[in-house]
Amino acid sequence: MSNRQAAKVLAAAASALGADISETNINVTTIRRKGDKFRDSVAATIRENFKPDEVLVVLWDAKIVPTLTGKYSVGRQAVVSGKQTTTRLNYSESQLLGAPAMTACTGKAIGETVAQLLRDWGLVD
Repeated sequence: MSNRQAAKVLAAAASALGADISETNINVTTIRRKGDKFRDSVAATIRENFKPDEVLVVLWDAKIVPTLTGKYSVGRQAVVSGKQTTTRLNYSESQLLGAPAMTACTGKAIGETVAQLLRDWGLVD
């Protein structure tokens, strides 16, 4: 649901519950700001709680995907870390470290992106 759609739904719900919408702060900017704050809080909690106690396997893959607007394409580097069993990665105990957009999908750029994500998550000494 877009921020604009969420504002319409919240305004309709508030009105149906008898609230005076002119005195209620329901707008697209506030919804976006609160959503950003919530996502940042959830991301921080996930990072704090991800403290692996054994060796991890790191997998990455670059793909060219459309942007959210669909007007352009951008290279994104997905990086996943997890515990490995004898034959495969245990996905139930894996963590997406990030999927940042990249300006270049060269080997050097990919390596730097993976290394930076590992540093950001505190997975390297």
